[in-house]
Amino acid sequence: MKMPVQTPPDVTSYFERNETGKFNIIGISPGMQEVYNRIATLAPKKVPVMVIGAHGTGRELIAHTIHEESSSGGFYLLNCYHEGQRLLASLFGQRMKKSKIHYGYLETATNGTVYLDDILETSTEFQNALLRLLKYKSFQRVGESKARETNARIVASAVGSIDDAVNSGGFYKGLWYLFQPHIINVPTLKDRGEIDILLLAHHFA
Repeated sequence: MKMPVQTPPDVTSYFERNETGKFNIIGISPGMQEVYNRIATLAPKKVPVMVIGAHGTGRELIAHTIHEESSSGGFYLLNCYHEGQRLLASLFGQRMKKSKIHYGYLETATNGTVYLDDILETSTEFQNALLRLLKYKSFQRVGESKARETNARIVASAVGSIDDAVNSGGFYKGLWYLFQPHIINVPTLKDRGEIDILLLAHHFA
């Protein structure tokens, strides 16, 4: 028996009705609805947020959306993998030779957001410094002992299982506990289903 050919849904009407998603993000699948709910819940609270998802799922877009919904300052991106050993100075600043100061993002991101992409690529030293920042809302420049306050918001992202990283000693458990209540899990495109794939294809066509 010949099976009937299913016609893909016409997504044009979704765009005409402006029903393609929320927060300027494309997607109406249940998984994305949960993402929107988490953004709406977490953005006003000014808490540190962890965005977890595979490469290409839109982690940075979600981080930027949280920023736009909650902050009046700038949005600053730090790729933890590419920064490498410079990461501590890039975020916290550093007192250099001849009393020169390298200002970190925490001092330039007043009322803004610092997005730490690929946080699982950070060192234990960086994770301990970040833990102190999130607990006490203060930090020290590299090479200084003076505590400085900041109101910059931290949004981080990770690829893969943070629980596995904690169990293997690659991620500090205390830092994970601070992020755990404020997680946004981003579904893969495969998990989002046909309608979101078609909406995205139409959007980028």
